[in-house]
Amino acid sequence: MLAETRSASIRGVEAVPVRVEVDVAFGLPGLTIVGLAG
Repeated sequence: MLAETRSASIRGVEAVPVRVEVDVAFGLPGLTIVGLAG
C-alpha cells in the first residue's frame, strides 16, 4: 500500500514544502530515506 501526504520543513525563517511517501508491505522491516540536496 502506498500513501502520500504533504508536510513542511523549516529552513531558517522559511517553511519549505515536503512530500512524504510511505509504502507498507509484508517482509522484513526497513527504512529508506531519499532526498535531494538543496
